[in-house]
Amino acid sequence: MQIRADRCNQRVTAMPDDKLQQTLRDAIARHQAGQLAQAQGLYLQVLQLDAEHADTHHNMGILALQVGQFDVALNHLERAMAVNPAQPKFRLSYLQALVQAGRYPQAREALQDVKQRYGSQGPDIAALEQVLAAPAAADLQLLYANFRQGRYAEGEQLARRLLALFPESGIVWKTLGLFLLQQQFFPEALQALARAADLLPDDAEAHLNYASALHGQGRFAEAIDTYRRTLQLEPDNTAAYANLGSLLYNLGRYGEAETCFARLTDLTPAAIEAWLRLGLSQQAQNQLAAAEQVFRKALALAPLQAETHYQLALVLKRQAKTAEALAACRQALELNPNYAEAFCLLGSLYYEAGDLAQAEIQFRNALARQTDYPEALNNLGTTLQMQRRLAEAEAAYRQAFALNPAYIDAVTNLGINLQSQGRIAEAEACWRNSLALNPDQIATQSGLLFHLNYNAHDRNCNYREEARKFAAMAERAARPFSDWLCEETPERLRIGLVSGDLRDHPVGHFLLALLRDSEPQQVEFIAYATQPGLDHYSLRLQPYLSEWKNIGGLTDATAAELIRRDAVHVLIDLAGHSAHNRLPLFAWKPAPVQISWLGYLASTGLPAIDYVLSDPYSILAEDEKLFTEAVWRLPQTCLCFTPPQQAVEVGALPALQNRYITFGSFNNLTKISDDTVALWAQILRELPDAKLFLKASQLSEASVRERTVARFAGHGIDGDRLVLSPPFSDRAQHLAAYRSIDIALDTFPYPGVTTSVEALWMGVPVLTLRGNGLLARAGESIATNAGLADWIAADQPDYLRKAVGFAADPGRLCRLRAELRERLEHSPLFAGRQFAEHFAQAMRSMWNARANR
Repeated sequence: MQIRADRCNQRVTAMPDDKLQQTLRDAIARHQAGQLAQAQGLYLQVLQLDAEHADTHHNMGILALQVGQFDVALNHLERAMAVNPAQPKFRLSYLQALVQAGRYPQAREALQDVKQRYGSQGPDIAALEQVLAAPAAADLQLLYANFRQGRYAEGEQLARRLLALFPESGIVWKTLGLFLLQQQFFPEALQALARAADLLPDDAEAHLNYASALHGQGRFAEAIDTYRRTLQLEPDNTAAYANLGSLLYNLGRYGEAETCFARLTDLTPAAIEAWLRLGLSQQAQNQLAAAEQVFRKALALAPLQAETHYQLALVLKRQAKTAEALAACRQALELNPNYAEAFCLLGSLYYEAGDLAQAEIQFRNALARQTDYPEALNNLGTTLQMQRRLAEAEAAYRQAFALNPAYIDAVTNLGINLQSQGRIAEAEACWRNSLALNPDQIATQSGLLFHLNYNAHDRNCNYREEARKFAAMAERAARPFSDWLCEETPERLRIGLVSGDLRDHPVGHFLLALLRDSEPQQVEFIAYATQPGLDHYSLRLQPYLSEWKNIGGLTDATAAELIRRDAVHVLIDLAGHSAHNRLPLFAWKPAPVQISWLGYLASTGLPAIDYVLSDPYSILAEDEKLFTEAVWRLPQTCLCFTPPQQAVEVGALPALQNRYITFGSFNNLTKISDDTVALWAQILRELPDAKLFLKASQLSEASVRERTVARFAGHGIDGDRLVLSPPFSDRAQHLAAYRSIDIALDTFPYPGVTTSVEALWMGVPVLTLRGNGLLARAGESIATNAGLADWIAADQPDYLRKAVGFAADPGRLCRLRAELRERLEHSPLFAGRQFAEHFAQAMRSMWNARANR
């Protein structure tokens, strides 16, 4: 430091005494010449003569600073100020000494005191304030160099040293937070970045860093607010838009996310990731056409981006643009042959097209590239299930569940698989496990209700409780309409049919006669198919429908609005809780009158469904309390079958040639309850020569056949008394198989419906058990309308007596076989025109009842 007598921090005042004055001059000269030791000695001589000489203390302080003796320097400068507190140059030298000594907190305190007490100001004071407010540029450059070079621990230590000197330095707090983040010290980093944001309220980067840290620590609401603050400070901050959009998307706030990504594409129109995220946000909101255009825009910018082709394929699939979706998916795989997700999607497209063999190949391709892929395993399981390879499907579902114990679809599908194998208790455990994982999963709750139909439940079962839970879920998601667009006094009622089974399926078979024989002047029918695609039977139904609309890809809200706009008077659910149902949309009340009919025998549980269509036999008055719907009874039957197109003649009674009675059931194995097996086994024990012919889709699986044999073996029935047959793909072969049966045995508590009518058509009488409760009387209704009331057993002992008694009278069985088809053709079960009249009258009465209310 240069010593000059005219500068405040080097000021020396000479004494009147000539000796002191000369000594002081010599000290200053030595000091300015850099002869510090000699200068110090001379200053001490002055102080021996005058211990309170302020200027000498001041100059001694300056000298001590030059040799790094900070404590000595500060002591002398404090003595100088004590002697002459009014001298501003002494105060300034003292403040500068504190800074040079690195005692910034003390310097700040002293500076504040000087300003308050003496009103000190000017360029020197301003320069000090600037020095005390922030680290030197060289220190900051070193800090930044540490970050660039990845020396995070070293940088952290430097930042902490600087903060000890500059605790209010926002830039150092900001940098410290970044060092801590890189070292994954998240709580400390969050604190540092929060402090930086407080100290730098107008610094967009500080707020962005803090928002990102909050985001990473799961403090999403605070992160959103801080991202928004960043954008207030810097409206074109692309990182803030990207991060905020991603957070909002992950929180399911897709509309807000879309706004962020739309702005991001404006700011960075060539950034593929921005376009991709915009498309995903639109896709999540079912804005499928918009998302498709966005993905195509992204591909125009970067045609070799495999993920964009994949996302385009997804959105095309959801729009039922199957051919385009297949092309996009194949393009993604051409660009990335190891793209497991694209193989999985390709498998799904083949599955929906009905090509199960190709679907299986593609799901296995996905798993060859990613063995731990639960979704591909689940989809493979479903494909195998559809091929009735139940054991393989079960293994795939279990593997998917093992990889992801929270994977609801895998647990649910495993339940369906076990149910198909007749393992009812295990299946129910899966359904309930699935609901435990997600109690708000309405599809799973619906599946549980369908499953409960297979249990031997009685009036005290928990079906109603579970149905109430389903209704509550549906009602929470719905916003029911209270006004409609249909005519109040129509000449012709518009009736909507909601079903996934408008095809070669029992629902289609029972529906055809009604559609064909209804008077167009009284009713018109609109189909709302919940599954894509048509089969040969769909084409038979279509001419009798005024419109055919597929709602499979629509949300409940969109589908409900569509039905309301179609001015439907009466909306009929044909599925209940069976597969492909859309019961939740009925909670929106898209039509003034809503009915459950045909595809389901129990209550839906939905208060929004006004009626269940029944007959005098299916639901007794005492059982009405088990339904949330009001029971509306047709005069004779609630079912009307269409004779098969296949001309299969009734055969002779097989017992005449076999010399033994063959009982049979072609029902789904899931309907064959343990109680049913026990009773059938008792019949076989009573008739030691009799056999039991079972035909079901599940019996193509060896493990299921073995289990079926084991079930009867548990009741003392050898396997050679069972005839187990897989299904036939050809319906004529299926009907011809009834020629091998003398007496059909109905299942309980879930009776057969289609199989019973088919058996009667083929001359085979059906022995059914009068049940009680929700659904067990369907067999009684069929038998009564077929004129076979004596084939209705009052209870299990009566069922046994009747089976043995009928088997003992082959002559009666022969006569019945010969006349049953003709009798059936003249019964209400096949009286299409009469049934259509009764149906139309019921629809009109329901509509009038509503109008009167």
